[in-house]
Amino acid sequence: MALSPSALVSVAKVREVLKPQSIDDARIEFFINAASESANKISGRTLASTSYVKIIDGSGSDELMLPDFPVSVLTRLSDDPERVWSPDSDIAPGDLIIDLDTGIILYKAGVFSQGKKVIRVEYSAGYVRDQSPADLEEAVMETISFYMNRLGGNGARIGIKSLTAQGAVTTSYETALPLTVRRVFESYRKEPSI
Repeated sequence: MALSPSALVSVAKVREVLKPQSIDDARIEFFINAASESANKISGRTLASTSYVKIIDGSGSDELMLPDFPVSVLTRLSDDPERVWSPDSDIAPGDLIIDLDTGIILYKAGVFSQGKKVIRVEYSAGYVRDQSPADLEEAVMETISFYMNRLGGNGARIGIKSLTAQGAVTTSYETALPLTVRRVFESYRKEPSI
């Protein structure tokens, strides 16, 4: 197994933080991929750094919001109501101010066209592996630990409950992520506002 492009932490980071005993790298990669996918699913977005080419609606104002953030690099932005997106429709980088954290772009020299699918943008957005905000990284680590313990990858029995009543033993499994983890992932769902 290999780490997926959406993996938010590395095997080395998991070994450093969680110190798993007798788990091979392939199994750790499985847990990292599962935890990162859970974070993406709950947040409703791709959290790991990804390159995008998107065609989006024009705002008709001097502000435009990219659908993915934080932005690490804006490669090209074309504004073309004819939807040809030739180099003539490119907006010079010096004419734009980008709030990297929110993905909001301010056009200093004019306004963006208004209309459906008139802006073509090439950019990278998301968090670089092992460089996520501390709360997100901690929630991913807690999810990895939860999965390792739940699926028996660490020898522990967390998430397994046994009750004894009148000589009978009942075993149940906790299948949901801890609420604190879900809340962190949900906090990354919030979209910035213009």
